[in-house]
Amino acid sequence: MNNQNHLTDILIVDDEKDICALVSDVLQDEGYSTRSVNSSIDALQAINGKLPSLVLLDIWLVGSEIDGLGVLEIINKKHPNVPVIMFSGHGNIEIAVNAIKMGASDFIEKPFKEEILIQTIANTLKNFRLRKENQKLKAWQVPDDKLIGNSGCLNNIRANIEKYAKTNSRVFIQGPRSSGKSTIAKLFYMHSDRANAAIEYIDLTNIDPDILDEIFYGSVQDTNNVITSIVKSGVFERAMGGTLVLEEVGDLPIEFQSKLLRTITANKFTKPGSDKEIKLDCRIISTSSKDIKKLVEQEEFSNDLYHRLNIVNINVLGLKDRQEDVVDLIEYYLRIYSHIHGRRAKTVSSKMMANLKNHDWQGNVTELKNFAEWLVIMDTDTDQDYYTIDVAQADIIGNKIMNINLSSGNGNESIDIMSLPLREARECFEKYYLGAQATRFDWNISKTSEFVGMERSALHRKLKSLNLTGDKKDEGLADSIANTGQELESV
Repeated sequence: MNNQNHLTDILIVDDEKDICALVSDVLQDEGYSTRSVNSSIDALQAINGKLPSLVLLDIWLVGSEIDGLGVLEIINKKHPNVPVIMFSGHGNIEIAVNAIKMGASDFIEKPFKEEILIQTIANTLKNFRLRKENQKLKAWQVPDDKLIGNSGCLNNIRANIEKYAKTNSRVFIQGPRSSGKSTIAKLFYMHSDRANAAIEYIDLTNIDPDILDEIFYGSVQDTNNVITSIVKSGVFERAMGGTLVLEEVGDLPIEFQSKLLRTITANKFTKPGSDKEIKLDCRIISTSSKDIKKLVEQEEFSNDLYHRLNIVNINVLGLKDRQEDVVDLIEYYLRIYSHIHGRRAKTVSSKMMANLKNHDWQGNVTELKNFAEWLVIMDTDTDQDYYTIDVAQADIIGNKIMNINLSSGNGNESIDIMSLPLREARECFEKYYLGAQATRFDWNISKTSEFVGMERSALHRKLKSLNLTGDKKDEGLADSIANTGQELESV
């Protein structure tokens, strides 16, 4: 029995009272607090009266106004943070899959074994707890609601946000991947008159064309229940009164574009399975890293749809075309990640900053953010007030330190340093960085210590502790270090 389980309130919903009693006894023996109801109305009233930690819900609920799937949809809509496990005595794969698709955390077929019930509940509660913790962590992560930098490009975008945000005009944001398009879309939303309503994002990258109707328009499904049907909301409805962001709209399948165009033109739509018209009431903001004009010329994107979406045009440049923003970005993210990881905030030397500005940030802001976090995590010099040029070089050059081939007696093994715990990652980094620099200076300890900024004796001890020597007995390791050192030399 888990003594901590008494804090977990589980609501059992089944039309059979003996099933409720059986499940309740099993769970109470495990230390859980339980409540039982026998109808859909009682279930919804119980949830509204006191939010449970988890709901065990029978699919059929004979004699109820709404079946279990109908109750599931209401719970998901009103209380999305409450996990629901469905169970049924008439279960099959199709029913189970449908329940999971509708938002159930898991499905158990009756009659069930006690250990399966207990383990399923424990796993579901654990997963939801981890999800909540991740949400809390994300709340402390890097904000995505501001533009960092004072380039002409960003200042022009700020002016457009101020000018057009409070209109209902559709916005089209063009720019390379990870250049800040989603942030710009969010800023248009935050400064609009719709900021108190919902904002919905849909990433259209490699999306399955077969599910687009349901994603955009939702559906009405006949459940063979004479009283109720299952109504699913699409993004148009969920964004009602607010803003809908179509990310990477250039990936929208050509066969669906005409339907989306008709919806926008008519300003209304109907759900699949229904003939009731619904007014389209959301502002649409589209983003694309592809050249839409080129796609139009190639007849891969509808010219009419493009012009419908492109009322306010925003063009955001990649970092290679606004190098002045790199200074503000790197300093901003270093402060953020120093706070997140509990490190003393540092800046970078002027030499390092010059290298960062000239670096080809192919991953744009995302690559720069990852690099800033890398600097903070791997920093071992608590006395310096700034990061040195060497660490920046070691990371930027082809990600050699991030993912390097180690040679062992059993052959080559590739290690992703970002998957390691901090101590192991730091040791791995030190080994290959110091090995690369020692090779660079032909294992001259005096020159190497001067370059890396360590006392000669301290460097000697460090190399010995890392089992690094100039003997080059391990040819695979020596070659790997030598290659890294040569590339550092070329910067």
